[in-house]
Amino acid sequence: MGHQMTSKLKTLKSFVRPHYMLLAMDKTPLRLEEDASPIFIIGSGRSGNTLIRRILTAGPELYIPPETYVLGQIIRRHLFQPRINWEDLCQLTIGTFATSEDSHMFPTCEMRPLFEKLMDTPVTERSLARIVCEFYKYMMQQAKPLATRWGDKTPMNSGSLPQIDRMFPQAKYVHIVRDGYDVVASYLNMGRYSCPLEAAGRWVQATNDCHAFAEARPHRVIEIRYEDLCTDPERVTTLMCNFFNLAYSKQMIHDQVDAGMLGDIDKRAHYANVTQPVGTASIGKGRRELGSSIVNELRPILSDQMAKLGYT
Repeated sequence: MGHQMTSKLKTLKSFVRPHYMLLAMDKTPLRLEEDASPIFIIGSGRSGNTLIRRILTAGPELYIPPETYVLGQIIRRHLFQPRINWEDLCQLTIGTFATSEDSHMFPTCEMRPLFEKLMDTPVTERSLARIVCEFYKYMMQQAKPLATRWGDKTPMNSGSLPQIDRMFPQAKYVHIVRDGYDVVASYLNMGRYSCPLEAAGRWVQATNDCHAFAEARPHRVIEIRYEDLCTDPERVTTLMCNFFNLAYSKQMIHDQVDAGMLGDIDKRAHYANVTQPVGTASIGKGRRELGSSIVNELRPILSDQMAKLGYT
Protein backbone atom coordinates (compact mmCIF):
# COMPACT_ATOMS: atom_id res chain seq x y z
CA MET A 1 0.00 0.00 0.00
CA GLY A 2 2.82 2.36 0.95
CA HIS A 3 4.69 1.53 -2.26
CA GLN A 4 1.58 2.24 -4.32
CA MET A 5 1.06 5.61 -2.59
CA THR A 6 4.70 6.57 -3.19
CA SER A 7 4.34 5.61 -6.85
CA LYS A 8 1.21 7.75 -7.20
CA LEU A 9 2.97 10.73 -5.61
CA LYS A 10 5.90 10.38 -8.00
CA THR A 11 3.47 10.22 -10.93
CA LEU A 12 1.66 13.33 -9.64
CA LYS A 13 4.92 15.24 -9.22
CA SER A 14 6.02 14.29 -12.73
CA PHE A 15 2.80 15.84 -14.03
CA VAL A 16 2.73 18.94 -11.85
CA ARG A 17 6.31 20.04 -12.37
CA PRO A 18 6.21 20.33 -16.21
CA HIS A 19 2.77 21.95 -15.94
CA TYR A 20 4.11 24.52 -13.51
CA MET A 21 7.07 25.23 -15.78
CA LEU A 22 4.70 25.74 -18.69
CA LEU A 23 2.69 28.24 -16.69
CA ALA A 24 5.86 30.15 -15.83
CA MET A 25 6.81 30.30 -19.51
CA ASP A 26 3.34 31.62 -20.36
CA LYS A 27 3.54 34.62 -18.05
CA THR A 28 1.95 37.59 -19.83
CA PRO A 29 3.09 41.11 -18.91
CA LEU A 30 0.64 43.70 -17.68
CA ARG A 31 1.78 46.04 -20.43
CA LEU A 32 4.47 46.44 -23.06
CA GLU A 33 5.00 49.63 -25.04
CA GLU A 34 1.42 50.09 -26.21
CA ASP A 35 0.77 53.50 -27.73
CA ALA A 36 -2.41 54.00 -25.72
CA SER A 37 -3.59 57.31 -24.26
CA PRO A 38 -7.17 56.66 -23.13
CA ILE A 39 -9.33 59.23 -21.35
CA PHE A 40 -10.89 58.29 -18.03
CA ILE A 41 -13.76 60.17 -16.41
CA ILE A 42 -13.44 59.60 -12.67
CA GLY A 43 -15.17 60.67 -9.48
CA SER A 44 -18.02 59.71 -7.23
CA GLY A 45 -21.18 58.51 -8.88
CA ARG A 46 -23.97 61.10 -9.27
CA SER A 47 -21.41 63.86 -9.80
CA GLY A 48 -21.95 64.54 -13.49
CA ASN A 49 -19.73 61.82 -14.94
CA THR A 50 -22.31 60.86 -17.55
CA LEU A 51 -22.84 64.50 -18.51
CA ILE A 52 -19.12 64.80 -19.27
CA ARG A 53 -19.27 61.57 -21.25
CA ARG A 54 -22.17 62.96 -23.27
CA ILE A 55 -20.34 66.21 -23.99
CA LEU A 56 -16.93 64.79 -24.86
CA THR A 57 -18.28 62.01 -27.05
CA ALA A 58 -20.44 64.50 -28.96
CA GLY A 59 -17.26 65.44 -30.80
CA PRO A 60 -15.98 63.23 -33.61
CA GLU A 61 -12.81 61.87 -31.99
CA LEU A 62 -13.74 60.11 -28.75
CA TYR A 63 -15.84 57.06 -27.92
CA ILE A 64 -16.72 55.94 -24.38
CA PRO A 65 -18.89 52.83 -23.95
CA PRO A 66 -21.43 52.21 -21.19
CA GLU A 67 -19.91 51.54 -17.79
CA THR A 68 -17.77 48.40 -17.73
CA TYR A 69 -17.50 48.03 -13.92
CA VAL A 70 -14.78 45.39 -14.15
CA LEU A 71 -11.56 47.04 -15.35
CA GLY A 72 -10.04 47.21 -11.86
CA GLN A 73 -11.01 43.60 -11.21
CA ILE A 74 -9.36 42.47 -14.46
CA ILE A 75 -6.09 44.24 -13.63
CA ARG A 76 -5.90 43.09 -10.00
CA ARG A 77 -6.59 39.49 -11.00
CA HIS A 78 -3.76 39.59 -13.52
CA LEU A 79 -1.32 41.15 -11.05
CA PHE A 80 -2.16 38.36 -8.62
CA GLN A 81 -1.96 35.58 -11.23
CA PRO A 82 0.01 36.61 -14.34
CA ARG A 83 0.93 33.07 -15.33
CA ILE A 84 -1.86 32.07 -17.64
CA ASN A 85 -1.62 31.12 -21.30
CA TRP A 86 -2.66 33.65 -23.91
CA GLU A 87 -5.82 31.89 -25.07
CA ASP A 88 -7.15 31.51 -21.54
CA LEU A 89 -6.25 35.11 -20.68
CA CYS A 90 -8.11 36.40 -23.73
CA GLN A 91 -11.18 34.30 -22.96
CA LEU A 92 -11.16 35.27 -19.29
CA THR A 93 -10.73 38.98 -19.93
CA ILE A 94 -13.27 39.24 -22.73
CA GLY A 95 -15.67 37.07 -20.76
CA THR A 96 -15.39 39.36 -17.74
CA PHE A 97 -16.29 42.38 -19.86
CA ALA A 98 -19.05 40.45 -21.64
CA THR A 99 -20.77 39.39 -18.41
CA SER A 100 -20.49 42.70 -16.56
CA GLU A 101 -23.62 44.43 -15.30
CA ASP A 102 -24.28 46.67 -18.31
CA SER A 103 -22.79 44.45 -21.00
CA HIS A 104 -26.19 44.12 -22.68
CA MET A 105 -25.93 47.86 -23.42
CA PHE A 106 -22.62 47.53 -25.27
CA PRO A 107 -22.87 48.17 -29.02
CA THR A 108 -22.40 44.44 -29.62
CA CYS A 109 -22.43 41.24 -27.59
CA GLU A 110 -20.73 39.25 -30.36
CA MET A 111 -17.17 38.82 -29.09
CA ARG A 112 -15.94 36.06 -31.39
CA PRO A 113 -14.32 38.42 -33.96
CA LEU A 114 -12.45 40.17 -31.15
CA PHE A 115 -11.20 36.87 -29.76
CA GLU A 116 -10.01 35.70 -33.17
CA LYS A 117 -8.15 38.94 -33.74
CA LEU A 118 -6.42 38.65 -30.37
CA MET A 119 -5.37 35.07 -31.08
CA ASP A 120 -3.45 36.38 -34.10
CA THR A 121 -1.43 38.75 -31.91
CA PRO A 122 2.32 38.09 -32.30
CA VAL A 123 3.87 36.62 -29.16
CA THR A 124 6.12 39.64 -28.71
CA GLU A 125 3.10 41.98 -28.61
CA ARG A 126 0.97 40.11 -26.08
CA SER A 127 -0.01 41.84 -22.86
CA LEU A 128 -3.10 42.43 -20.77
CA ALA A 129 -3.08 46.05 -21.91
CA ARG A 130 -3.27 44.82 -25.51
CA ILE A 131 -6.41 42.80 -24.75
CA VAL A 132 -8.07 45.69 -22.93
CA CYS A 133 -7.20 48.18 -25.67
CA GLU A 134 -8.57 45.87 -28.34
CA PHE A 135 -11.81 45.44 -26.39
CA TYR A 136 -12.45 49.18 -26.22
CA LYS A 137 -11.41 49.66 -29.86
CA TYR A 138 -13.76 46.85 -30.88
CA MET A 139 -16.65 48.58 -29.08
CA MET A 140 -15.64 51.85 -30.74
CA GLN A 141 -15.69 50.28 -34.20
CA GLN A 142 -19.23 49.05 -33.66
CA ALA A 143 -20.68 52.28 -32.27
CA LYS A 144 -18.54 55.09 -33.69
CA PRO A 145 -16.23 53.78 -36.41
CA LEU A 146 -14.75 57.17 -37.30
CA ALA A 147 -13.57 57.84 -33.74
CA THR A 148 -9.84 57.67 -33.08
CA ARG A 149 -9.64 57.54 -29.28
CA TRP A 150 -11.41 55.60 -26.57
CA GLY A 151 -12.13 56.20 -22.92
CA ASP A 152 -14.02 54.93 -19.90
CA LYS A 153 -16.60 56.37 -17.52
CA THR A 154 -17.06 54.06 -14.55
CA PRO A 155 -17.25 55.62 -11.06
CA MET A 156 -16.14 52.30 -9.55
CA ASN A 157 -12.73 52.92 -11.14
CA SER A 158 -12.08 55.43 -8.38
CA GLY A 159 -10.97 52.55 -6.17
CA SER A 160 -8.59 51.13 -8.80
CA LEU A 161 -6.77 54.19 -10.11
CA PRO A 162 -3.21 53.12 -9.21
CA GLN A 163 -3.73 49.80 -11.00
CA ILE A 164 -5.29 51.46 -14.06
CA ASP A 165 -2.49 54.00 -14.20
CA ARG A 166 0.09 51.26 -13.95
CA MET A 167 -1.34 49.65 -17.08
CA PHE A 168 -1.89 52.94 -18.95
CA PRO A 169 0.87 55.36 -17.91
CA GLN A 170 -0.04 57.76 -20.73
CA ALA A 171 -3.73 57.95 -19.83
CA LYS A 172 -5.34 61.25 -18.91
CA TYR A 173 -8.17 61.79 -16.46
CA VAL A 174 -10.89 64.26 -15.62
CA HIS A 175 -12.06 64.20 -12.01
CA ILE A 176 -15.47 65.79 -11.67
CA VAL A 177 -16.38 66.99 -8.18
CA ARG A 178 -19.84 67.86 -6.93
CA ASP A 179 -21.25 69.16 -3.64
CA GLY A 180 -21.46 66.18 -1.28
CA TYR A 181 -25.00 66.93 -0.12
CA ASP A 182 -26.24 67.06 -3.71
CA VAL A 183 -24.54 63.72 -4.40
CA VAL A 184 -26.09 62.07 -1.35
CA ALA A 185 -29.56 63.28 -2.29
CA SER A 186 -29.08 62.04 -5.85
CA TYR A 187 -27.91 58.63 -4.63
CA LEU A 188 -31.03 58.35 -2.47
CA ASN A 189 -33.34 59.46 -5.29
CA MET A 190 -31.98 56.88 -7.71
CA GLY A 191 -32.24 54.12 -5.12
CA ARG A 192 -28.55 53.23 -5.07
CA TYR A 193 -28.54 53.85 -1.32
CA SER A 194 -31.30 53.99 1.23
CA CYS A 195 -29.06 55.19 4.07
CA PRO A 196 -27.72 58.77 3.80
CA LEU A 197 -24.69 57.89 5.92
CA GLU A 198 -23.64 55.13 3.51
CA ALA A 199 -24.08 57.43 0.50
CA ALA A 200 -22.00 60.11 2.23
CA GLY A 201 -19.26 57.59 3.00
CA ARG A 202 -19.18 56.55 -0.66
CA TRP A 203 -18.77 60.17 -1.77
CA VAL A 204 -15.99 60.84 0.75
CA GLN A 205 -14.05 57.71 -0.21
CA ALA A 206 -14.34 58.25 -3.96
CA THR A 207 -13.48 61.95 -3.92
CA ASN A 208 -10.60 61.37 -1.53
CA ASP A 209 -9.13 58.64 -3.74
CA CYS A 210 -9.52 60.71 -6.91
CA HIS A 211 -8.26 63.97 -5.40
CA ALA A 212 -5.14 62.30 -3.98
CA PHE A 213 -4.55 60.67 -7.36
CA ALA A 214 -4.94 64.03 -9.10
CA GLU A 215 -2.57 65.84 -6.74
CA ALA A 216 0.14 63.27 -7.48
CA ARG A 217 -0.33 63.63 -11.26
CA PRO A 218 -1.18 67.28 -11.97
CA HIS A 219 -0.09 67.05 -15.60
CA ARG A 220 -2.39 64.13 -16.36
CA VAL A 221 -5.48 64.85 -14.27
CA ILE A 222 -7.77 67.84 -14.58
CA GLU A 223 -10.26 68.50 -11.78
CA ILE A 224 -13.47 70.34 -12.55
CA ARG A 225 -16.54 71.17 -10.52
CA TYR A 226 -20.00 70.11 -11.58
CA GLU A 227 -21.29 73.51 -10.60
CA ASP A 228 -18.80 75.25 -12.93
CA LEU A 229 -19.66 72.90 -15.78
CA CYS A 230 -23.37 73.66 -15.41
CA THR A 231 -22.88 77.42 -14.94
CA ASP A 232 -20.36 77.97 -17.74
CA PRO A 233 -20.33 74.82 -19.90
CA GLU A 234 -18.52 76.38 -22.86
CA ARG A 235 -15.55 77.54 -20.78
CA VAL A 236 -15.21 74.28 -18.86
CA THR A 237 -15.66 72.12 -21.96
CA THR A 238 -12.99 74.16 -23.73
CA LEU A 239 -10.63 73.53 -20.80
CA MET A 240 -11.27 69.78 -20.98
CA CYS A 241 -10.84 69.63 -24.75
CA ASN A 242 -7.56 71.54 -24.57
CA PHE A 243 -6.33 69.25 -21.79
CA PHE A 244 -7.21 66.11 -23.76
CA ASN A 245 -6.18 67.55 -27.14
CA LEU A 246 -9.69 67.17 -28.52
CA ALA A 247 -11.32 69.52 -31.01
CA TYR A 248 -13.90 71.77 -29.34
CA SER A 249 -17.17 72.99 -30.79
CA LYS A 250 -20.28 74.52 -29.22
CA GLN A 251 -22.30 71.69 -30.72
CA MET A 252 -20.76 69.34 -28.14
CA ILE A 253 -22.82 71.14 -25.50
CA HIS A 254 -25.92 72.18 -27.36
CA ASP A 255 -26.64 69.48 -29.95
CA GLN A 256 -29.16 66.74 -29.23
CA VAL A 257 -27.46 63.70 -27.74
CA ASP A 258 -27.18 60.51 -29.80
CA ALA A 259 -28.72 58.06 -27.33
CA GLY A 260 -28.12 55.13 -29.65
CA MET A 261 -24.39 55.74 -29.80
CA LEU A 262 -24.12 56.09 -26.01
CA GLY A 263 -26.14 52.91 -25.55
CA ASP A 264 -27.34 53.31 -21.98
CA ILE A 265 -28.76 56.74 -21.21
CA ASP A 266 -32.19 55.87 -22.60
CA LYS A 267 -32.29 52.67 -20.54
CA ARG A 268 -31.53 53.99 -17.05
CA ALA A 269 -34.02 56.32 -15.36
CA HIS A 270 -31.29 58.11 -13.42
CA TYR A 271 -29.70 59.24 -16.72
CA ALA A 272 -32.83 61.10 -17.81
CA ASN A 273 -31.41 64.57 -17.11
CA VAL A 274 -28.38 63.86 -19.30
CA THR A 275 -30.52 64.31 -22.41
CA GLN A 276 -31.66 67.75 -21.27
CA PRO A 277 -29.88 71.05 -21.98
CA VAL A 278 -27.04 71.80 -19.57
CA GLY A 279 -28.41 73.93 -16.75
CA THR A 280 -28.16 74.85 -13.08
CA ALA A 281 -31.43 73.40 -11.78
CA SER A 282 -29.73 70.62 -9.80
CA ILE A 283 -27.15 72.81 -8.07
CA GLY A 284 -27.71 73.13 -4.32
CA LYS A 285 -30.94 71.18 -4.11
CA GLY A 286 -29.44 68.41 -1.97
CA ARG A 287 -29.73 70.27 1.31
CA ARG A 288 -33.34 71.22 0.55
CA GLU A 289 -34.31 67.65 -0.30
CA LEU A 290 -32.47 66.05 2.61
CA GLY A 291 -33.80 68.46 5.23
CA SER A 292 -31.98 70.06 8.14
CA SER A 293 -32.04 66.96 10.34
CA ILE A 294 -30.20 64.74 7.83
CA VAL A 295 -27.89 67.59 6.82
CA ASN A 296 -26.84 68.00 10.46
CA GLU A 297 -26.30 64.25 10.72
CA LEU A 298 -24.12 64.24 7.60
CA ARG A 299 -22.07 67.33 8.43
CA PRO A 300 -19.42 65.53 10.55
CA ILE A 301 -18.90 63.04 7.70
CA LEU A 302 -18.80 65.50 4.81
CA SER A 303 -17.36 68.73 6.20
CA ASP A 304 -13.62 67.97 6.04
CA GLN A 305 -13.74 66.62 2.50
CA MET A 306 -16.05 69.43 1.40
CA ALA A 307 -13.56 71.98 2.69
CA LYS A 308 -10.65 70.20 1.00
CA LEU A 309 -12.50 70.44 -2.32
CA GLY A 310 -13.40 74.10 -1.86
CA TYR A 311 -17.02 73.82 -0.76
CA THR A 312 -18.52 75.67 2.20
